[in-house]
Amino acid sequence: MDAEYKIKDFLDLISFSRSFNKDTRWHYRGQSDINWELIPKAGRAPFNKVNDQKNFNKWQKRAVEYLTSEPTNDWDWLVLAQHHGLPTRLLDWTQNVLVAAFFACYENQQEDGVIFMLFDDIIMRKKK
Repeated sequence: MDAEYKIKDFLDLISFSRSFNKDTRWHYRGQSDINWELIPKAGRAPFNKVNDQKNFNKWQKRAVEYLTSEPTNDWDWLVLAQHHGLPTRLLDWTQNVLVAAFFACYENQQEDGVIFMLFDDIIMRKKK
């Protein structure tokens, strides 16, 4: 289901999101330009012209100098790299619509921002 809703102000955002906030399976992503595609940083120019695996490996070797504890798996490494601005294939999502709204508004004052909503209806269960 693709739907679009234009948010006019903060109160409009709160009113619109009130019905979604009751269900924790909703995730939000804010982008400060409505024209940007929903793709990770490693997929956007100029970052899509470099080998992201080599970039990640170089970053990982240098990052250990600054860490107090080393991540134990590649996912933790990727999250850390993403947090520090390295172009990765991850997209940041949040369960807080206000966090998404911040990222939709804070950087670009010339274009409308956008908040994407994703409904996660798959519940992961640990096998015994």
